[in-house]
Amino acid sequence: MAKILIVDDDPGIREIVAQVLEDYNHTVESLDNGDEAVGWLRVYQYDLIILDWQLPGQSGVEICDQFRNAGGQTPVLILTGKGHIDDKEIGYGSGADDYLTKPFNAKELALRVNALLKRIPEIRQKKACIRGWVLDDLNYSISRHGETVQLTRREWQLLDFLFRRPDQYFDSDTLLNRVWETDSEATSEALRTCVKRLRKKLDKPDEDSIIVSVKGLGYMIREQAEQPS
Repeated sequence: MAKILIVDDDPGIREIVAQVLEDYNHTVESLDNGDEAVGWLRVYQYDLIILDWQLPGQSGVEICDQFRNAGGQTPVLILTGKGHIDDKEIGYGSGADDYLTKPFNAKELALRVNALLKRIPEIRQKKACIRGWVLDDLNYSISRHGETVQLTRREWQLLDFLFRRPDQYFDSDTLLNRVWETDSEATSEALRTCVKRLRKKLDKPDEDSIIVSVKGLGYMIREQAEQPS
Protein backbone atom coordinates (compact mmCIF):
# COMPACT_ATOMS: atom_id res chain seq x y z
CA MET A 1 0.00 0.00 0.00
CA ALA A 2 1.28 3.44 -0.95
CA LYS A 3 -0.03 6.96 -0.54
CA ILE A 4 -0.21 8.62 -3.94
CA LEU A 5 -0.97 12.19 -5.02
CA ILE A 6 -2.60 12.85 -8.41
CA VAL A 7 -2.59 16.40 -9.79
CA ASP A 8 -4.72 16.79 -12.93
CA ASP A 9 -7.35 19.37 -13.87
CA ASP A 10 -9.43 16.81 -15.81
CA PRO A 11 -11.91 15.20 -13.37
CA GLY A 12 -12.37 12.22 -15.71
CA ILE A 13 -8.65 11.48 -15.72
CA ARG A 14 -8.44 11.86 -11.94
CA GLU A 15 -11.30 9.40 -11.52
CA ILE A 16 -9.76 6.82 -13.87
CA VAL A 17 -6.31 7.05 -12.29
CA ALA A 18 -7.74 6.90 -8.77
CA GLN A 19 -9.80 3.81 -9.60
CA VAL A 20 -6.78 2.00 -11.07
CA LEU A 21 -4.67 2.78 -8.02
CA GLU A 22 -7.36 2.02 -5.45
CA ASP A 23 -7.81 -1.40 -7.06
CA TYR A 24 -4.25 -2.04 -5.83
CA ASN A 25 -5.21 -0.86 -2.31
CA HIS A 26 -3.31 2.42 -2.54
CA THR A 27 -4.50 5.54 -0.71
CA VAL A 28 -5.12 8.20 -3.33
CA GLU A 29 -5.46 11.98 -3.01
CA SER A 30 -6.15 14.31 -5.90
CA LEU A 31 -5.83 18.00 -6.71
CA ASP A 32 -6.67 20.02 -9.81
CA ASN A 33 -4.39 23.04 -9.35
CA GLY A 34 -0.62 23.35 -9.60
CA ASP A 35 -0.24 26.08 -7.01
CA GLU A 36 -2.21 24.08 -4.47
CA ALA A 37 -0.06 21.01 -5.21
CA VAL A 38 3.12 22.97 -4.42
CA GLY A 39 1.67 23.87 -1.02
CA TRP A 40 0.63 20.29 -0.25
CA LEU A 41 4.05 18.89 -1.17
CA ARG A 42 5.64 21.22 1.35
CA VAL A 43 3.50 19.75 4.13
CA TYR A 44 2.46 16.19 3.26
CA GLN A 45 4.50 13.13 2.34
CA TYR A 46 3.65 10.72 -0.48
CA ASP A 47 5.13 7.55 -1.90
CA LEU A 48 4.41 8.58 -5.50
CA ILE A 49 3.36 11.80 -7.27
CA ILE A 50 1.50 11.80 -10.59
CA LEU A 51 1.51 15.20 -12.31
CA ASP A 52 -0.32 16.42 -15.38
CA TRP A 53 1.88 18.74 -17.43
CA GLN A 54 -0.68 21.46 -18.13
CA LEU A 55 -2.38 22.69 -14.98
CA PRO A 56 -4.01 25.86 -13.69
CA GLY A 57 -1.29 27.69 -11.81
CA GLN A 58 2.14 26.08 -12.00
CA SER A 59 2.65 23.33 -14.55
CA GLY A 60 3.55 19.76 -13.69
CA VAL A 61 7.17 20.17 -14.84
CA GLU A 62 7.51 23.36 -12.78
CA ILE A 63 6.16 21.55 -9.73
CA CYS A 64 8.55 18.65 -10.29
CA ASP A 65 11.51 20.97 -10.78
CA GLN A 66 10.75 22.88 -7.56
CA PHE A 67 10.17 19.65 -5.64
CA ARG A 68 13.54 18.23 -6.72
CA ASN A 69 15.38 21.47 -6.00
CA ALA A 70 13.92 21.43 -2.49
CA GLY A 71 15.35 17.93 -1.95
CA GLY A 72 12.22 15.89 -2.70
CA GLN A 73 13.06 12.27 -3.48
CA THR A 74 9.58 10.84 -4.08
CA PRO A 75 9.15 9.19 -7.52
CA VAL A 76 7.31 11.42 -10.01
CA LEU A 77 5.30 10.30 -13.04
CA ILE A 78 4.39 12.94 -15.63
CA LEU A 79 1.02 12.25 -17.25
CA THR A 80 0.37 14.39 -20.35
CA GLY A 81 -0.82 14.68 -23.91
CA LYS A 82 2.59 16.03 -24.95
CA GLY A 83 4.23 13.11 -26.72
CA HIS A 84 7.03 14.71 -28.74
CA ILE A 85 10.54 13.62 -27.84
CA ASP A 86 11.49 17.23 -27.06
CA ASP A 87 8.64 17.43 -24.55
CA LYS A 88 9.79 14.18 -22.95
CA GLU A 89 13.29 15.61 -22.67
CA ILE A 90 11.88 18.61 -20.78
CA GLY A 91 9.83 16.33 -18.54
CA TYR A 92 12.74 14.11 -17.61
CA GLY A 93 14.95 17.17 -17.27
CA SER A 94 12.64 18.51 -14.56
CA GLY A 95 13.42 15.45 -12.45
CA ALA A 96 10.54 13.17 -13.42
CA ASP A 97 11.15 9.42 -13.10
CA ASP A 98 8.71 8.36 -15.79
CA TYR A 99 6.53 9.85 -18.50
CA LEU A 100 3.18 8.51 -19.78
CA THR A 101 1.26 10.09 -22.64
CA LYS A 102 -2.51 10.40 -22.90
CA PRO A 103 -4.59 8.54 -23.87
CA PHE A 104 -3.12 5.71 -21.83
CA ASN A 105 -4.00 2.12 -21.09
CA ALA A 106 -5.04 1.51 -17.48
CA LYS A 107 -2.92 -1.65 -17.28
CA GLU A 108 0.15 0.23 -18.51
CA LEU A 109 -0.44 2.92 -15.88
CA ALA A 110 -0.62 0.24 -13.18
CA LEU A 111 2.59 -1.40 -14.43
CA ARG A 112 4.48 1.89 -14.43
CA VAL A 113 3.22 2.82 -10.97
CA ASN A 114 4.21 -0.57 -9.57
CA ALA A 115 7.66 -0.27 -11.16
CA LEU A 116 8.21 3.14 -9.55
CA LEU A 117 7.01 1.94 -6.15
CA LYS A 118 9.42 -1.00 -6.25
CA ARG A 119 12.23 1.53 -5.95
CA ILE A 120 11.04 2.25 -2.40
CA PRO A 121 12.58 -0.42 -0.12
CA GLU A 122 9.66 -0.87 2.30
CA ILE A 123 7.12 -1.12 -0.53
CA ARG A 124 9.28 -3.40 -2.68
CA GLN A 125 8.54 -6.41 -0.48
CA LYS A 126 5.61 -8.38 -1.89
CA LYS A 127 4.44 -10.06 1.29
CA ALA A 128 4.28 -8.25 4.60
CA CYS A 129 4.91 -10.92 7.26
CA ILE A 130 5.58 -10.36 10.96
CA ARG A 131 5.65 -13.03 13.69
CA GLY A 132 3.81 -15.47 11.46
CA TRP A 133 1.08 -13.02 10.49
CA VAL A 134 0.78 -12.50 6.71
CA LEU A 135 -1.22 -9.66 5.21
CA ASP A 136 -3.44 -10.47 2.23
CA ASP A 137 -3.52 -7.40 -0.01
CA LEU A 138 -6.41 -8.72 -2.10
CA ASN A 139 -8.96 -9.48 0.59
CA TYR A 140 -8.16 -7.00 3.40
CA SER A 141 -7.32 -9.84 5.75
CA ILE A 142 -4.44 -11.22 7.79
CA SER A 143 -3.70 -14.85 8.54
CA ARG A 144 -1.51 -17.02 10.76
CA HIS A 145 -1.37 -20.79 11.27
CA GLY A 146 -4.56 -21.28 9.29
CA GLU A 147 -6.48 -18.55 11.13
CA THR A 148 -7.77 -15.71 8.95
CA VAL A 149 -8.94 -12.42 10.39
CA GLN A 150 -10.96 -10.02 8.27
CA LEU A 151 -9.93 -6.35 8.52
CA THR A 152 -11.51 -3.09 7.50
CA ARG A 153 -9.73 -1.17 4.76
CA ARG A 154 -8.33 1.32 7.28
CA GLU A 155 -7.14 -1.41 9.66
CA TRP A 156 -5.40 -3.15 6.77
CA GLN A 157 -3.74 0.07 5.58
CA LEU A 158 -2.42 0.88 9.05
CA LEU A 159 -1.04 -2.64 9.54
CA ASP A 160 0.50 -2.64 6.05
CA PHE A 161 2.30 0.64 6.75
CA LEU A 162 3.67 -0.59 10.11
CA PHE A 163 4.48 -4.12 8.90
CA ARG A 164 6.74 -2.76 6.16
CA ARG A 165 8.61 -0.60 8.67
CA PRO A 166 9.08 -2.88 11.69
CA ASP A 167 10.82 -1.76 14.88
CA GLN A 168 10.30 1.93 14.05
CA TYR A 169 8.09 4.21 16.13
CA PHE A 170 5.70 6.54 14.31
CA ASP A 171 3.85 9.31 16.10
CA SER A 172 0.16 10.02 15.57
CA ASP A 173 0.72 12.90 13.15
CA THR A 174 2.95 10.79 10.92
CA LEU A 175 0.53 7.87 10.82
CA LEU A 176 -2.45 10.11 10.14
CA ASN A 177 -0.48 11.81 7.35
CA ARG A 178 0.70 8.59 5.71
CA VAL A 179 -2.34 6.33 6.16
CA TRP A 180 -5.41 8.59 6.29
CA GLU A 181 -6.55 10.82 3.44
CA THR A 182 -5.59 14.43 4.09
CA ASP A 183 -9.15 15.70 3.78
CA SER A 184 -10.66 12.92 5.90
CA GLU A 185 -11.79 13.16 9.51
CA ALA A 186 -8.34 12.11 10.68
CA THR A 187 -7.81 12.58 14.41
CA SER A 188 -5.63 11.04 17.10
CA GLU A 189 -8.78 9.49 18.55
CA ALA A 190 -9.51 7.82 15.19
CA LEU A 191 -6.01 6.34 15.24
CA ARG A 192 -6.35 5.10 18.84
CA THR A 193 -9.71 3.51 17.99
CA CYS A 194 -8.20 1.75 14.96
CA VAL A 195 -5.30 0.39 17.05
CA LYS A 196 -7.73 -0.78 19.76
CA ARG A 197 -9.79 -2.70 17.18
CA LEU A 198 -6.67 -4.33 15.74
CA ARG A 199 -5.45 -5.43 19.16
CA LYS A 200 -8.85 -6.92 19.93
CA LYS A 201 -8.78 -8.89 16.68
CA LEU A 202 -5.15 -10.05 16.76
CA ASP A 203 -3.73 -10.13 20.27
CA LYS A 204 -3.54 -13.44 22.11
CA PRO A 205 -3.66 -13.83 25.93
CA ASP A 206 -0.24 -15.50 26.07
CA GLU A 207 1.54 -13.08 23.71
CA ASP A 208 2.70 -9.47 23.72
CA SER A 209 0.48 -7.11 21.74
CA ILE A 210 1.43 -7.00 18.08
CA ILE A 211 1.24 -3.18 18.18
CA VAL A 212 3.56 -1.54 20.68
CA SER A 213 2.82 1.98 21.92
CA VAL A 214 4.97 4.26 24.05
CA LYS A 215 3.83 7.69 25.19
CA GLY A 216 5.89 10.35 23.46
CA LEU A 217 7.16 7.95 20.79
CA GLY A 218 4.05 6.58 19.12
CA TYR A 219 3.25 3.16 17.67
CA MET A 220 5.28 0.39 16.06
CA ILE A 221 5.23 -3.28 15.12
CA ARG A 222 7.96 -5.23 16.91
CA GLU A 223 9.35 -7.82 14.50
CA GLN A 224 10.30 -10.24 17.25
CA ALA A 225 8.28 -10.84 20.42
CA GLU A 226 9.97 -9.70 23.61
CA GLN A 227 11.72 -12.48 25.45
CA PRO A 228 10.87 -12.94 29.15
CA SER A 229 13.57 -11.55 31.42
